[in-house]
Amino acid sequence: MKTLREAGPTWHRLEGTRCFVSLRKEAVQRFPDVLKSVLRTCGREGIGRPAG
Repeated sequence: MKTLREAGPTWHRLEGTRCFVSLRKEAVQRFPDVLKSVLRTCGREGIGRPAG
């Protein structure tokens, strides 16, 4: 996450003990296929789904 934050395509927002990470709109527009690839991989591997 540090590498992405320092490179610029993400921004981080702290709320209490939580840290929210978002992709900057410019990064999504510039590299749309990267986001599609990540989401596809997460779907195949079950990342982000509740356990059980």
